Amino acid sequence: MASAARAAIPSTFDDNQAMARLASEACAPARSAFSTSRTLNHRTSTGDFTPTLKDGEDELTAIADAMHGVGRSSAAFVLDPSTLDEDLPMYAAGGGKHQMPDHFTITQDDKRRGAGADVRHHQ
Repeated sequence: MASAARAAIPSTFDDNQAMARLASEACAPARSAFSTSRTLNHRTSTGDFTPTLKDGEDELTAIADAMHGVGRSSAAFVLDPSTLDEDLPMYAAGGGKHQMPDHFTITQDDKRRGAGADVRHHQ
């Protein structure tokens, strides 16, 4: 999965199920959280984008389903202004399916400092 993610190849159904299993195990009792990233600010130790940068809605939904299945249904998201229109509805749909609390942070866009971001509730 890692090499496919680095090559920006969309995840398969089997990949999604494997990520869901990992999320479920990570959120089981005595563990605390599971993380994936779609923000440009998160980089590897070598400065490359993280392999999960463009995880698709199917994979993120499988992860949310697994988290909900073990009773851990709170999600936190970091959004980039440049992909807000794409990411916000996708995240809201995943969290809304299980009525899980969502926590959103929007990163600062230095190129648009002072311009503000147009953020609306999506349904």
